[in-house]
Parts: sequence; C-alpha cells; structure tokens
Amino acid sequence: MIPNAMFRAVLVFALSLAAARAEVRLHNLFTDHMVLQQGTKVPVWGWADEGETVTVEFRGQKVSATAKDGRWMVQLKKLKPGPAETMKVSGRRAGQVGGPEQHSMIEVRDVLVGEVWLASGQSNMEFAMRGSFNSSNDIAQSANPNIRLFTVPKLKLNAPTNNVKSKWVECEPETVPGFSAVGYYFARDLQKALGVPVGVIHTSWGGSPAEVWIREQLMMDDKEYKRHPRYLRGFPRQIPRFSRTVEEREGGRRGSRPALQQAPAVRRLETSRAIQRHDRQRHPLRHQRSHLVSG
Repeated sequence: MIPNAMFRAVLVFALSLAAARAEVRLHNLFTDHMVLQQGTKVPVWGWADEGETVTVEFRGQKVSATAKDGRWMVQLKKLKPGPAETMKVSGRRAGQVGGPEQHSMIEVRDVLVGEVWLASGQSNMEFAMRGSFNSSNDIAQSANPNIRLFTVPKLKLNAPTNNVKSKWVECEPETVPGFSAVGYYFARDLQKALGVPVGVIHTSWGGSPAEVWIREQLMMDDKEYKRHPRYLRGFPRQIPRFSRTVEEREGGRRGSRPALQQAPAVRRLETSRAIQRHDRQRHPLRHQRSHLVSG
C-alpha cells in the first residue's frame, strides 16, 4: 500500500507535468516592450497543445483561436497609437477525465502601437552605431521610450526556422551601440516626424548573397535559377583550385603560410570574382543590363 504522503507527492508531480504540457507559448516577436503596427489587422501567433483554446486580450479586444497541429493564430482589429498597455494571452484546455480544466497565462507588458519597420540587407544595414561617424553624442542622447529595437540573431540553417531567440528592448544608450546605425537614425527621425511609437526589426548579414534570403524551392522552380543546382553541387570541388590561385597570388606577400589560413577574406573575394567572371561569360547581356540599372 502506498503511503498517503507519497501518493500526494506523485499526484502533485503528475498534475505539474500536465500543466506544463498545457502551457501556451508566443513567438519571440511578442515580448515586453514590443510595438504593434497601427491602422491594420495585427496577427498574434504561437504554440499550444492540440485543441487548446487560446485567448488574446489587448486594448479592449478579446480574440480566441483553437490550436491545430500545435499552432494557433488570432488577429486583432485595427489599432491606434496610445499609452503602453499589457497584452494577456491565456490558454485553456480540458483536464483529464473527471479533472478540472487546465489554464496558463502570459502577460506581455509595456506594449505600444505605432509604426513597425523591417531593416534588412547586407553590411551597410548591419553597420552598428558604435562604429558610425561621430556617433558618441547620438548614442548618449538616444534614450527614447517611444522607440523600440529588435535584432534578429545570425543563424545558419538549411531550412527556414519558425522562431528566433531575441526580444524587444527600449532605445537607450545601453541598447543602441550594437544596433544598425541606419535602422536607428531612421527610427529616430520617423518617430520625431510622426509623433507615434516606432519599432524597428533589424535582420541583416553583411556579404550575404540574395539567394540565401530566398526559399531554395522557389529558386529551383524559377527558370532563371534552374542552373544553380549544378553550380552549387560543383562548388565544393572548385574550392581547391580557387585556393591554389589565391595562394599563388598572395604567397609572395604574406609569407609561407597557406592562403587557407592567412587570407580568408581574400580567398572569398577571389572565389566570388571567379564565379562572377564565369557567370558573365555565360550571360553577358544579363550582366550588362544589371550594370546599366545599378550604375
């Protein structure tokens, strides 16, 4: 016979596990200090147990959805700028047979409504405030509770992900130095011009080709990109040849160390130039048009 104390401990543990399984979760775009877009329907989404009812409450609105395949989404009606408020997200599901309902609750605090912009690109967009020209005074004076910043961390993946490990922060001298300089100055001037809260989502990666921002299948289905699978498969075999070329050109100036160890930036540049030369030979008219447009 199981002692009463042990039985109660097992029961509490089992109930805690059930409650943990019922925990509703939000995408990490929805954190304290976030900004929601004004003047349009606003989707809010996340994860929950199958069949769990999730309710989002904000600014007098109360919208519910049922989790399907572990995911849920609701849409808030058009919102107007105003003082910061708290968003409540609650989950409710039926308990075990004969047991009580299970509930979970998330509170997202200090939520503003205004303009939300995406700052994306390569090195020009990635360039941080701490390195921009004469930025020390601007950083020192950057505190503004109506500007919020969100940085998407760099992550190498072969397929799209459904979440990111980041959070919104207030614009302050402590949070601005590592943020995109273009993104910050844009937010600062826009907030001053419009007089509403501004949130900027910074997601950039210096030197990244356009293709890595596009779903692979989308490129493969496009006739202009059907040649890429062969290039991508052949690229690893071409690296030794490109590396030898770099070593021959740089060896006299950089000592006896192999180019693979001493000049990764030069190696990448030479590889890129070689591929571009090959591409121009195959598609001269395309590159001529691109030059005329960009020039």
